[in-house]
Amino acid sequence: MTCVSAFGPSELRDLENAFEAAWLALLSADGSKLIDGPTIRSRLARGVMEAAASGETDPAGLKEQALRYVLGPSKGTGRC
Repeated sequence: MTCVSAFGPSELRDLENAFEAAWLALLSADGSKLIDGPTIRSRLARGVMEAAASGETDPAGLKEQALRYVLGPSKGTGRC
């Protein structure tokens, strides 16, 4: 599935900040269990992007949705 969204500089900063906050939350929860960091980071980035594409704009909301994407039972929706 291809999703196209355009984000301005401010939105991109919010996406980056949400990603970094979510990554730090995962590491502080138990970084030793993050066996494949690059794969987890990729999934986390996808979670942030999917949340943004679905209309979430609040950095805290982006972070929470990204964490649910990575940690939740559904492992993401696959929708944009």
